[in-house]
Amino acid sequence: MLVVRHGTSCAPNAPTSRVHLPHLDYDLQRHSSHSAEAVRAAGQVDVDVAPLLAEAESTGATVVVLSEYGITPVSRPGDLNRVLRAAGLLEFCTQGGMEYPDPWTSWAFAVVDHQVAHVHVRDETGLPRVRDPLESTPLGPREGPTRHITVSTTTVRGSW
Repeated sequence: MLVVRHGTSCAPNAPTSRVHLPHLDYDLQRHSSHSAEAVRAAGQVDVDVAPLLAEAESTGATVVVLSEYGITPVSRPGDLNRVLRAAGLLEFCTQGGMEYPDPWTSWAFAVVDHQVAHVHVRDETGLPRVRDPLESTPLGPREGPTRHITVSTTTVRGSW
């Protein structure tokens, strides 16, 4: 992502532009971070960013380039919501013949994005019930660090 602050003002309300560059995000997920497609995507980012940087420089804008995560190859997926379902902690509802996770009736559910998962638990009394099956789930490479799972509660207003 590019963040461009226009002008020289450091004031919090100075106009900014945010530009999402999806090249590496999508191709690394589809083809892996070590693929020829990933190398081509990285080259395409350089091509596509060059005119944006030139325009920002010509107007005196400040440019910040950032990435929110990195993607590395995965050899073994961690199907956390399947583990939670098998433990009776994640409920599903059926709509139009399709099953969908139902966080409102579940004790816990995982929001998984790439190689990070946020596990939401209804309340603190459920932490041991949720933590035990997840911590016994094999994740990551067969050797070396295998996982870092943090399970905590989520405060929800009203009934969960």
